[in-house]
Amino acid sequence: QARRVRNRSSINSREAAKFKIANISKWGPKSEAYIESRPSADFCLFSEHHVPKGKQKAVVDSLDKQGWRCFMCSPQPRQGGVMMLVRNHIQLTHVLGSHAAYKKQTWLALPVKIGKSTVLVVVLYMQASIGFRGVNWTALREILYLRRLTKLPMMIAADWNNTPHELAATGWLRQMEAVVVTADAEGTCRNGEKVIDYVVAPQVLQTELKLKRDLDADWQPHDG
Repeated sequence: QARRVRNRSSINSREAAKFKIANISKWGPKSEAYIESRPSADFCLFSEHHVPKGKQKAVVDSLDKQGWRCFMCSPQPRQGGVMMLVRNHIQLTHVLGSHAAYKKQTWLALPVKIGKSTVLVVVLYMQASIGFRGVNWTALREILYLRRLTKLPMMIAADWNNTPHELAATGWLRQMEAVVVTADAEGTCRNGEKVIDYVVAPQVLQTELKLKRDLDADWQPHDG
């Protein structure tokens, strides 16, 4: 549980930053009610929000009134878009000369101060049924490029639509010097009962990350 402070600040290195991660299928009454219930989190990393560009400002403004800064990537064909909610008290830093989120077609990254370090928090959605080809392979190469350019540690939460074994077979994890972190070995999506929702993080942070299923949220067919 991260200690709440009124002024924007970094997350103290002795405290635990809390994340809620889910494929929400669609931003709507269910997800709005979830946020209104004041989940105990510093960040919410959501994929497949399906909010059209013309309606995003209204969503961002509504969340701002509830104490959240919201960053979004717009939906694309066969891509529902991703969004990241950050509590207003969390201090953001800059990456590549900007304090804004670093956005690409299928993912976004936000530099966050945790203790004395800057961590790039990434939310990603991968297209289903194409493996690591097309836009999915492009996303992996873009993330690797950003990692090498900034030399910052990354925590990547995603609906990968591929299993950890399939991701490892690409060699990308080795290039990232990263590992997969899961809540357990059970499936995370009822459509096929595979583990496709998980986190990728630097090897040095593996023991620091603790994932567990969010049994209080209903994001069917996915588990948060």
